[in-house]
Amino acid sequence: MEISETKLISVPELSSLTDRNGVNYKQIRKSFSIRYNILIFNMLLPWVLIAIMIQFFKLLSANIVASYLILIPATFWISFWKVAYTLHLHEAAHFNIHKNKSLNDFLSNIFLTPFVGMWVKNYRVVHWQHHEKLGFPDDTEVSYHKEINLSEIFQALTGVYLFKTFLRYFNNAGIKNGRENILSAKISFLTGIMVMLITQTVITFIIYNFASVYAAASWVLSIFITEPFLLKIRQTLEHRSLFAKKDTDYKEVVHGAVNRIFGNDLFSSYFGGAGFNRHLLHHLDLVVSYTDFDKFESFLMNSEARSYIEENRATYLKTFKQLFK
Repeated sequence: MEISETKLISVPELSSLTDRNGVNYKQIRKSFSIRYNILIFNMLLPWVLIAIMIQFFKLLSANIVASYLILIPATFWISFWKVAYTLHLHEAAHFNIHKNKSLNDFLSNIFLTPFVGMWVKNYRVVHWQHHEKLGFPDDTEVSYHKEINLSEIFQALTGVYLFKTFLRYFNNAGIKNGRENILSAKISFLTGIMVMLITQTVITFIIYNFASVYAAASWVLSIFITEPFLLKIRQTLEHRSLFAKKDTDYKEVVHGAVNRIFGNDLFSSYFGGAGFNRHLLHHLDLVVSYTDFDKFESFLMNSEARSYIEENRATYLKTFKQLFK
């Protein structure tokens, strides 16, 4: 297998790290736990802000011109906050919605699956392969295999990327559990899609009756157009190397594992919701809740890993400018 010329920076070995006070990582890790106040706040806030936008549509329901003019901005607003919420499926995949694993999956399937279209069990199987294969051609998360260009943006904004993503997840369903389980895994995957479609249809009718046809249209557009676009851009910014080549097929060539840590400002914290703005930390230790990333990063910055963190520190805007071709 051919290897690309992507520049790789060595990853620190956590077990060997000690901070300036002589505290090792094993000791500091014992203090980590899910901080439910942060988790609940970050899962509720998006719905408050979405509800405000729906209410705004209702106030403008008699003004067709104004409703039409805010349709696209409102769609991006709804998508932005809905993505910040649905990214918590990733936390659930790592058992960080609740420390009780059964309850973790139950809550995820009730509150997240209807908006994502995947049962957490199905997502977990595919997602763990991403951790095992990050940077390799058989990684199950492949957004970063392609550069950010007008063609990719067009596909994301026309539903093509969404279709390809669900098809990829469907094809990968059950592949780690043996061939005898593939059929049941694919059926389970399809039931998740059906739950999402039914839920979204019901919500669309509720919004239509409560607010206006423009509010309902904004909700539908967010599902199929702007949410996939935001997800595609965010994931590419997280994992695509600045040294990746335009014409290289990373389905055949090793791209190399790349992770970044973005800002902790308001935009970054919710564009990269559920801790994705500091995704590098997640790839260093898969089981740490993002609600403990402040303590995790503080420890690393006071250890020999400081240079590694600083070398991989970035902003979403700067990285987008660097990767856009």
